[in-house]
Amino acid sequence: MHALRIFHGFKQVKRPFLLKPGRPSTPLRSEAIELIARIHEEFPMGSTKIERHLQWKGMQHMPHNRIHAILKALGKVKAVNKKIRRKNWIIYERRHSNSLWHTDFFENCQRDI
Repeated sequence: MHALRIFHGFKQVKRPFLLKPGRPSTPLRSEAIELIARIHEEFPMGSTKIERHLQWKGMQHMPHNRIHAILKALGKVKAVNKKIRRKNWIIYERRHSNSLWHTDFFENCQRDI
């Protein structure tokens, strides 16, 4: 249904193009930057703890991703290489599906009683 709607929408267009996916990012407000910087100076903690601190104080909710972006822009946090490493479950992904076989052996023994 949705694919048909998109097809009919682009039927008249000669050169269709796709827009950037996702919600547009909202710019960071200077008041929020100052607030996060002040809280981080007073209580040096991470973005999720600052988010909970803001909730505890009864202030407007701010996602920890945005708080982390502000802290990164201020140079207060750095990227941790441990969190960027390759995940373990990627081991079983192969370029060719038959390049790795993994089987389990199970013997079903039923006794006559």
